Amino acid sequence: MAKIGSFAGITFEVSSQKILTMNEMERQGESRWQEHEVINRKPVPEFLGSGLERIKMTVKVSSFLGVNPADIIKKLRAARDAGTYSKFIIGNSPISTSYWVISEMREIYSVRAANGTLLSADLELILTEYPEPYKPVVSKPKPPPPKGGGSSKKGPIGKIVVRVGMLNLRSGPSLKARIVRVLRKGQSYKVYGTVKTDITWYSLGGGTYVSANPKYVRFKKV
Repeated sequence: MAKIGSFAGITFEVSSQKILTMNEMERQGESRWQEHEVINRKPVPEFLGSGLERIKMTVKVSSFLGVNPADIIKKLRAARDAGTYSKFIIGNSPISTSYWVISEMREIYSVRAANGTLLSADLELILTEYPEPYKPVVSKPKPPPPKGGGSSKKGPIGKIVVRVGMLNLRSGPSLKARIVRVLRKGQSYKVYGTVKTDITWYSLGGGTYVSANPKYVRFKKV
């Protein structure tokens, strides 16, 4: 027996008794960008990271190839409907560090017996990447330095509340500055000043900055 791989409890293999393989497999991915509006200029794109990958493939299940179509379809339906995530193995190794889920499954019935038993079918699957859950580190920024960086000796000028699911906290007032960490929706931080460079930024102290775009944060004066 030659084992090709496995996914969601299904083993893909080729042997003298059984043939169950993935056909016409396609893998697609994309990057994520956020556009920041700037008055009298074109928007400034900010790279957020990689997007979710997707895999499209066809699996032929046929009793003529030693496979029970109904059993395979039942297992894959159960995995889809339960939101089960699994490693996708090809050879002896997973194809990525992420898990995968069945986001779509189309069943094309090819051959049935005289009594209605399904003998052969083609299953068109779309798998979506399922990264391991992110575990944010929740901590408050350091107090502002006494000089520079848009900070104020008089203390905070107000506070912000994050309005979006994820917001980058940067080491400088620039879209090219290093991302220190990711702030989460609902979190509140003191603001020590504003800086305008490529876009307008709020200084959160300790040399850290976030976008002042009202789409991302709600500002309230002290």
